[in-house]
Amino acid sequence: MTISLQTNLPPGYLPPGVDPQSLDPATRKMVETTGITMEAALKLIGVEVNESNAGRLEALLQSLLPKPSGDKSTGDPFGKLDSGTVAIDIYSVMALFQKCAQEMRNQAREVRNSELQNQVTTLKNAAQEIRNAAEDRLQQAVIQGSFQIAGGAMSVGMGIAGGVYGAKGIKAGTDTVKGMQFSNTAGMLSNSAQGAGNIMSGIGTMAAAGKEQEAAGHDAHKAELEADARVHEQGVQQANDLMQQMMDIIRDVREKLGAIDQARNETNRGIARNV
Repeated sequence: MTISLQTNLPPGYLPPGVDPQSLDPATRKMVETTGITMEAALKLIGVEVNESNAGRLEALLQSLLPKPSGDKSTGDPFGKLDSGTVAIDIYSVMALFQKCAQEMRNQAREVRNSELQNQVTTLKNAAQEIRNAAEDRLQQAVIQGSFQIAGGAMSVGMGIAGGVYGAKGIKAGTDTVKGMQFSNTAGMLSNSAQGAGNIMSGIGTMAAAGKEQEAAGHDAHKAELEADARVHEQGVQQANDLMQQMMDIIRDVREKLGAIDQARNETNRGIARNV
């Protein structure tokens, strides 16, 4: 670097022995911001700038410059590098690759076991939902069948009662008032028997509808569990794929190490033959 009287010292730097408090405000501000020039620094230590003391000024200029921080060597930055300092232990690198692959393979195995257990649990829950739906449908059939049986029994009973009243009407005589009453009662019971049976059947259907709704809910939950089981199955497959990939990497690393050892041995034998 060319040093002149106009060369700026670093901000905050003052020549040795100069008190910062003795500086005028303008010079103090210059010291804090841009740094004072060499000429100003010489004046601060009482040195006059003229041609008669040029040699002394040269030495003073060098002494006023701050020492460089650190012991940074100059010249070629790669001068101290050689094959020994930049060599890479290929065995350590390959061993690191193999260790990373093995760790990832172990993690994938844990994920696979977890996903498999979740899949089994989900499928068991889906099977339980099938049993629950079957139980609800059984109750639905029992309820509906019970009301249908009750309606049928009511229809049969009213039909029998109508037949009894019809027989009484015939016995009393169709022309008599008593006989006509029995005949009317018999006709009314006969006509109402089918309607009463239909009413009981409808009530049974309505009562069984609640159980059918619960069974449908179990079916829906079963479908959701089966979907979750498929997701877990995909997780198991992905873990298997990752394990296979990591195993391939481990095999490749071992093959590369074997090839390196073989090449090194062949090289050593060639060197030994030529010695």
